[in-house]
Amino acid sequence: GQPQSYFLTKEKSTVVGKDKSRKVPGSETPGDHVVYAWDNFLRRCPAKRVVIVAHSAGGAGTLHLVRHRFEEVKRRVTGIAFTDAVHRFLHTDTPEMRAFMVERCVDWVASEAPLGTAMRRAHDGIRCVSAS
Repeated sequence: GQPQSYFLTKEKSTVVGKDKSRKVPGSETPGDHVVYAWDNFLRRCPAKRVVIVAHSAGGAGTLHLVRHRFEEVKRRVTGIAFTDAVHRFLHTDTPEMRAFMVERCVDWVASEAPLGTAMRRAHDGIRCVSAS
């Protein structure tokens, strides 16, 4: 078959093929897409330990997943690597959810500091280090 590309926009998720495109069910928003991928691919995967790498808006998608599949995520996800990711706790996030994120996440951010230098982050407690 013809190669297909997949992309997400704020409006919709679309698969593009030769002279046609179609919406991807369950991927109406980027956050919904992450949950869809978990439900339809990772849930079926026999791996007991999963590590997530989330760049930029992928951070918000990852938090959406944590909020909607927390019991499964806390059992299987052993680490989350953010790379200049957008992520923010909500007032509805439970203390257990926040503790999980603080314990298992690291956010690598652009900086002139040497690689791995601890960077200041006061708003959420997630460890933040230089990616340079």
